[in-house]
Amino acid sequence: MKHTMISCIFVLFSGTISMTQANEGTRVPVFVTESCDDDSVGRRVVYNIRENLNRSSAFVSTDEYLKARIRLSLVCLQPEEPDNGNVSYYAYAMSLLNTKGYFDFHISHGVGSCGANRVAHCAENVLVVLSDALRKVQEKERAGEIEFDGA
Repeated sequence: MKHTMISCIFVLFSGTISMTQANEGTRVPVFVTESCDDDSVGRRVVYNIRENLNRSSAFVSTDEYLKARIRLSLVCLQPEEPDNGNVSYYAYAMSLLNTKGYFDFHISHGVGSCGANRVAHCAENVLVVLSDALRKVQEKERAGEIEFDGA
């Protein structure tokens, strides 16, 4: 059921990525960076985010920053000893890479906590935020409220 829900979200969203990419039939490359060294649950969330990106029809995970259109950064807070291995506390930020300047465009951010048994759900939630944030940027671009060189 979870994979069906993610697939539906990404299939619905894939038609609104950008006119150029829709015509080319490509997926939006996402560079995922993380700082979760001592957090096993946080590392599992990041792994699931990358795997879900690669399974989606709208996005693909890339290891090359300059080939990405979106950067997703996730930082884990090291849990205290009783929670280590059972829960992760994290913050994330999402930005569109600016190909014409020095500073990227911030599109969303958030915080979360994730138990060891809900890792897949936590990763899905981050990707839903990503999809929604990019959709909002595209709507503003189509309405002429902002000018941006595609995502």
